[in-house]
Amino acid sequence: MKNDFEKIWALISVDLKTEYRNRYDSYGLYLFVMVVSYILYKGTESMDAFSYNSIFWVLILVLSTNFALRAFTKTKEEESYFLYHLVSSYHIIFAKLLYNWIVIFIGGVIFLLSSIIFHSSLESFMTFPIVLFIILLLVSSLCLSSTFSLPSALVLTSNNKGTLLGILSFPISIPITLVCINLGGELISKQTWNMSGLLLLLSVVLIMSTVSLFLFKYNWQS
Repeated sequence: MKNDFEKIWALISVDLKTEYRNRYDSYGLYLFVMVVSYILYKGTESMDAFSYNSIFWVLILVLSTNFALRAFTKTKEEESYFLYHLVSSYHIIFAKLLYNWIVIFIGGVIFLLSSIIFHSSLESFMTFPIVLFIILLLVSSLCLSSTFSLPSALVLTSNNKGTLLGILSFPISIPITLVCINLGGELISKQTWNMSGLLLLLSVVLIMSTVSLFLFKYNWQS
């Protein structure tokens, strides 16, 4: 178990170092998030927290698609063959899943905090449940990461990666987004959790992670 954890952490470290070397690509996405926050602030100064909640989760879906697709496209074909002889497919997909979770969560936190700062003067945002929203973001980003990781690996050799990724993942990711919108709305209105929705997200994480761990093995060896 310890050896497996070390291999997974080594793969995540490689991805993080690669991300740092190509950090301007990520900076562009994070800057896009902040620009969207500012546009929402200036363009819809009377926007309430419930409208923001819907826009927030739609943008998280867009971010998840971009980050998940980049996680595998950064790995060159010759590097893939090299990794295949060093670690198992389970290590690869689990490391990618955790890596996607990290970057999606960071992007979501940046969007959330920048939006709260811009809209802090509005009455509906004065009681915004920031801590509860971050916890929900933590769970939902893991859910979206587990949903996008396997499809992004399957479309790696395709010429239309973005289109195929949407076809494979959106039937699952769109219902997840709708569940997150409902959960976020309840947090804003009642300051309490909808446990059935939260358990549904955790169930998706368990199911999609298990499916990814088993199916990625055949894709990796092909």
